[in-house]
Amino acid sequence: MEKNQLNNKLMEAVAACNLGEVKEYIALGADVNYTTFEDSTEPNGYIQPTTPLRMVIFRLSDSLLTDHDLSQLKSIAEFLLLHKANPKPAIQIAEFRYGTYNPRWKKNTLKEIWEMIATATNR
Repeated sequence: MEKNQLNNKLMEAVAACNLGEVKEYIALGADVNYTTFEDSTEPNGYIQPTTPLRMVIFRLSDSLLTDHDLSQLKSIAEFLLLHKANPKPAIQIAEFRYGTYNPRWKKNTLKEIWEMIATATNR
């Protein structure tokens, strides 16, 4: 599979909350920092799910997600960050959708993922 196909498959796997496929595509060479298009080419680019980690944040707002899906998104975020995904684009979409990270938020999966990404920028 060519690199661009792998990257698109990675994005689809993240959107589907499928950790197994995310791991598979990264092992095959997909780029954890793949960008479907640059923010500058779209007026609202920074709020679009254009990177795998941004896709995680984008998917969190889906009210039809199951507890399993949320758990998968958390594991996907951990895996992407472990493999050096840039957290800054995800911060942009998270701040737009949920506001600035607040460590006093009630504990839930959104807070856990947001905290993981927010603290990753300090590494």
